[in-house]
Amino acid sequence: MKQNVFVSKPNGLNDRQERFWEAIEATVEARNMNIRSIGYSDYSFKTPLQKVREVMKECDGAIILGFQQKRVKDGENRAGEPLDEQYLPTPWNQLEAGMAYMLDHPMLIILETGVTDEGIFDAESSDRYILKTDCSVEWLESDEFLGPLNEWREVMLSQRE
Repeated sequence: MKQNVFVSKPNGLNDRQERFWEAIEATVEARNMNIRSIGYSDYSFKTPLQKVREVMKECDGAIILGFQQKRVKDGENRAGEPLDEQYLPTPWNQLEAGMAYMLDHPMLIILETGVTDEGIFDAESSDRYILKTDCSVEWLESDEFLGPLNEWREVMLSQRE
């Protein structure tokens, strides 16, 4: 029986991200896992948050893909200090990772280089290892990715038993 895996990712990707996503998709499916994601495999008349909760409960684990979505060229923090240019992921990454965490789903967290490492992507506040990548398809063939991927899958299998 295939394991259902929830994937948190934005629906709008640039060409590099799309190639990376397609390679992840093939790698995951080759390991007998079924990808579930709102706007990809699942659609509904319900609000997105309701559908995420419903689908997440049917999954054994989650992959959180923190891709560059918004570029902030100029800004300041609460103290009025200037911020450097930064890239932000979709806010849905935070919501979906929080739901996966509450369900004790094993999470594989992948952050694109340059994306702000806050919330679930902050290694100091998360109990999960954050994989950082330039989104090259070649990286997906490296031990740096395959080791954590296989370990994460084994954790999902052991939790199912």
